Amino acid sequence: MKCLRKKALKFMVEVIREEEKKLRSCRRTSGLLIVDKPAGWTSHDIVAKLRRHLGVRKIGHAGTLDPDATGLLPLCVGQAARITEYLMDIPKAYRVRLKFGEETDTDDASGRVIRKTEISGITEEQVRSALNLFSGEIQQVPPLFSAVRKHGRRLYEYARKGEDVCREPRAVTIYEIREVECRLPEISFWVRCSRGTYMRSLCRDIGRVMGMSAHMSRLRRTESASFTEKDAHPLSEITAMNPDDVTALLVPMDVPLSHFIPVVVRSDRIQKIRYGQPLDQEDLAGMPDSWQTGRLCRLYGEDGDFLSIGRLDRSPSGVPNVHPKKVFCQDEKIALLDSSDMLKSNRQKE
Repeated sequence: MKCLRKKALKFMVEVIREEEKKLRSCRRTSGLLIVDKPAGWTSHDIVAKLRRHLGVRKIGHAGTLDPDATGLLPLCVGQAARITEYLMDIPKAYRVRLKFGEETDTDDASGRVIRKTEISGITEEQVRSALNLFSGEIQQVPPLFSAVRKHGRRLYEYARKGEDVCREPRAVTIYEIREVECRLPEISFWVRCSRGTYMRSLCRDIGRVMGMSAHMSRLRRTESASFTEKDAHPLSEITAMNPDDVTALLVPMDVPLSHFIPVVVRSDRIQKIRYGQPLDQEDLAGMPDSWQTGRLCRLYGEDGDFLSIGRLDRSPSGVPNVHPKKVFCQDEKIALLDSSDMLKSNRQKE
């Protein structure tokens, strides 16, 4: 009997060591890789290329860029792929170039010209006055060649078959337009905007309010998911690196979530996170300064490990608590801790 117990313990030790290796590998290959996308690549092409290069299946991106566009494309690698939805809501910024005189079916330079107008007589003052109209919340009709869904199909699917379809305007927000340069027939400007804002539509609509045709002739994304151009790495640089060295470029997944409230969980209570159980005040090492029900938070262990995304809430009796929403690699760590405790207990019994 004692011999069987020793064999069982030995087997469990081997299992735990194997799981520890997986956990270390998970940590090494999880994070955000900020790519400076070159022109001529789709966002999907970039993801597929780096999946092969890194040997990692789970990679997603935090917002599509058109093939001709360049700039920031944050990639969520490994466990970080699960935070993509939270990054999409962070405002983005672009450097845009607009050309007056021609409107295209794609609203950018790659499309077929469908309308031309004369542009003589345009002044810089008129341009700036038109730009001022696009401030705050506006209604915007997405381009026909876009990934917006209509009746279960992408708009570009209708466009490729030559089918026109009614596109309802959507509310988007332009937070800021600045750095305007007029070199007619083109102008350029920098814009910060909300999720779902199409720069192609913005250029088209600027032309229309001025009574002329216009399209977007160049686009570069300068900010995304709280990152800027200085954080980005050229695709050619990444693919020239040894895959193991690329992990040094990964940004911890909690960095772009800094707008979530940080909450520290006591070491002996992190098991509750694994099972999705709400955390009460006694489970926390400290309480946030302000408790706003419904607000998202970052849950950390006392050792600084990022454990989960949670939501501040209250019990039916009004007592503050935290509900785990997404648990990351560290849930394996919790399981390992449980198994290690069990091994110690069995050894003590012997």
